[in-house]
Amino acid sequence: MSHQYYADLWRQAHLELDALLMEDKMDLFSKLKNELPRLIFEVLAGLYLRYLQVYKKFDACLDQIAHPQKRILLRNIVESLIGRIQELKFEMVNVEQSDFQYLYNYAMELGHSITDLELVPPRYILNDRYDNLQERDALLEKYAEKRESILIRKRAMKAAQAPSHSAEEMALRMERSRQAWLYVSGLIKSRKDTLKNREAHKKFTGSYSAAHIDAALRIQAFWKAAKTGKLTRNLRRKELQVLNVVPSDSNHTLEHEATIEAIKEERRELQRRNQKQYEEQQGVIKEQLKDTETPGIVNHIETQIRQWFLEYRDATGSFPDFPSVEDGGSASLLEKKNPQEIAAELDKLRLEREKAEAEAAEEARLAAEGKGKDKKGKGKGKDGKDKNGGKDDKKKKEKEDKKKKGASKDKDKKGKGKKKGKDKEDLGWKPLIPQSAFIPTMHESMIIYHDFWERRDDKANLSQEFDSDIVRAEKRKELKDELRVEVDESMRKEVDYLKLSIDGQKPKKKKKKKKGKKKGKKKKEKDLTPNRTLESIFEELAMNNILQSYPQVQMKDYWGSVRFIGEQLCEANYDFDKPLMPQAEEIRNALVHYCILPTVSITVREKVPPVKSLLLAGPPHNGKHMLADAVCTALGATKFQLDLNYFKSMYKGKAGITMLLHLIRKLGRVFQPSVIVIDHAEYLFSKKAPKTFKSEYKAIKKDLHKYIKKMPLEDRIFILGITSSPTECTPKGASGFFNKIIPVPLPDYHARVVILNNTLERQTGLNFLAMDQFLIPTVAKITQGATSTQLIDMAKAVVKLAHPPLRGAGDQELDATLDKRIINLDNFVSLTTELKMFAGKPLDQYEAWYAKLPINKERRLVLEDKLGINDPPDKNKKKGGSTKKKK
Repeated sequence: MSHQYYADLWRQAHLELDALLMEDKMDLFSKLKNELPRLIFEVLAGLYLRYLQVYKKFDACLDQIAHPQKRILLRNIVESLIGRIQELKFEMVNVEQSDFQYLYNYAMELGHSITDLELVPPRYILNDRYDNLQERDALLEKYAEKRESILIRKRAMKAAQAPSHSAEEMALRMERSRQAWLYVSGLIKSRKDTLKNREAHKKFTGSYSAAHIDAALRIQAFWKAAKTGKLTRNLRRKELQVLNVVPSDSNHTLEHEATIEAIKEERRELQRRNQKQYEEQQGVIKEQLKDTETPGIVNHIETQIRQWFLEYRDATGSFPDFPSVEDGGSASLLEKKNPQEIAAELDKLRLEREKAEAEAAEEARLAAEGKGKDKKGKGKGKDGKDKNGGKDDKKKKEKEDKKKKGASKDKDKKGKGKKKGKDKEDLGWKPLIPQSAFIPTMHESMIIYHDFWERRDDKANLSQEFDSDIVRAEKRKELKDELRVEVDESMRKEVDYLKLSIDGQKPKKKKKKKKGKKKGKKKKEKDLTPNRTLESIFEELAMNNILQSYPQVQMKDYWGSVRFIGEQLCEANYDFDKPLMPQAEEIRNALVHYCILPTVSITVREKVPPVKSLLLAGPPHNGKHMLADAVCTALGATKFQLDLNYFKSMYKGKAGITMLLHLIRKLGRVFQPSVIVIDHAEYLFSKKAPKTFKSEYKAIKKDLHKYIKKMPLEDRIFILGITSSPTECTPKGASGFFNKIIPVPLPDYHARVVILNNTLERQTGLNFLAMDQFLIPTVAKITQGATSTQLIDMAKAVVKLAHPPLRGAGDQELDATLDKRIINLDNFVSLTTELKMFAGKPLDQYEAWYAKLPINKERRLVLEDKLGINDPPDKNKKKGGSTKKKK
């Protein structure tokens, strides 16, 4: 796609954002205060969906526009949009008391499809740190190879220490084992053949009657007709495929996606080159300006300040006090105000001076007249005494006292009224964030775009390189600010000299300000390793397999179905103890909201309270580790794996765990963003934790819980727990440690269809669901209770059977030809018998555990209120539901 395409997309996104900001005003939430929850949610959902579509367009522009100066503005807008989307998400969670919102109905009303609900992680997190990520991955690969070589060496040493055997004995053992294996395999094969022959003999023994023969002929005729019909349909389909009327069996979407991604990567490479050139030329241009424009800038600042000295003295009669460095120097007077404002301020000072002089002259005249009267008498004659003897003053004072007492009584009455009215005010909706912190930033960015970039013609700039005029203007301003500090110092001395020589005023001695203790400043974490370098810590954690590399997995690779009627199902199942489990799309969106977007930038974390920890809970082998890798891939994060099986020998006891977590945090702050993955997280809260690691898990829980509470906003570190046995820990303990708990349930029927078809398509390039509408649905039906990993492994095993091994190459190298006939129901059924289904009592316990979470209890109350089922509140009613009469 061309530069013009993304320029038009940028313009279109700005038009949509303009219209959206006209509706989303700062006082919107205050207007919704007394509305019904359903109406509040509709407004929030509509804003969320519209912001989401605008965000996707701006993110695409930021990902593909190669102009470095345009990308600065785009990044500010994208971060503001991310912050606003997060605000609306948390408000929807607050209204619905659920981490999963079903917005398909609202999307249909706005004319969007189900794919428009998908929240895509921003790409600029990876693009802006491309070189750093390459260096980090190279280091991790280097230490992984080193660790592997050490393991190979240890195995070789163990083998050398074992009792040695001669070559003849080894050859004899291997030959005997081979012969034994051939003998056993022959017995197994013969046993299977005899069983098959016996079953076949039982089926076909006995004489066949005419009815049997007639039935066989009918079946044969039906089969031949079906086979001929299928052949005719295939020929017809191939004819339509040649005419491009219907899509071909071989699905080319993967090839097209790869081509599009390659084109996008070329643009990103151009983007990196332009950014590098932009950063290099900034220093060069600044040095050029310093050499050529420094004298002129210094002369201009000095002339401006001297002119201000003279005008100020002309207006006030004295030289001004020069502002200190802390107050901003001369920039606070001259740069932040235009000439008209400065002239108005000087005119005001001149008028104040003239007024003060007039008042002083009047006071002098009155004082002179008063002295003349004092000579005649004691000050007050007959006319000077008050007629009422001061009674009027007393009456005035009494009236004022009565007014004050009345005002205080009115205040008390108002205070009592307020206390009574508090209950009525509390009934209204209280937003978590009353006023958005990102709407003003978006308005500022819009103004910059409309004033500068909208009408700018960049068609001649084919390579989208930076604009040197803009850089010169920015660097000229920087140079002016730097030189102003030096000029201010010299002019400060000059004004002191002028005060002393002309006005005879000595310069005032500046009092040193005492540095007061800053209130609310948190103590920094004590550095337990002050003498260690980051390289040594990196090597230690990498060699102990705590700092790990991870496969590059995209969030969209977690396959599953989409729920179209989620809101209706929630309302229908409100009275059940088992809440509605989320689907793959809802899980992906929740992880993007809670794991990725809060860790994108510090500006978003400062204005929206971030989620700092999250627990993935679900059956084993169901894609939880894949989701953790997808989060790390989207962030380009540094992954720390906390599994005591890896480092049980090195970090023992409380002191060892404290040191380990300190090293992880110290390195994680440098290589931000970072993700700490806690495997077997149920051991943090369970009494069934291994006895050998019980103290270690207690230390991890205590240390991390303390860190989560006091985590500074600058630390973009996320804690991600994974558990396959959530029923071993109490819901209250888990929800007290982790900010959010996301269930990862078993795939339902539709999700199994998607997983099987996508796996086969990835392995073969063929869309089996389009070719055979019976195979995939049938396999999905008989694999109820299977996990997503089991389904993927089963599909890969069938594809491996369809690729016959090359002769003499063993099982590792497969033939490129694919025998589609082997990918049939029989092979799937034979592999299904080996699966261990997760069903029955364990599944019921898992769903019951999820239902006991605090947020699900609140969700049930919200649904009851929504449906009008909730009873009016009873003061005597207790939490358990029983009522007791007071004696």
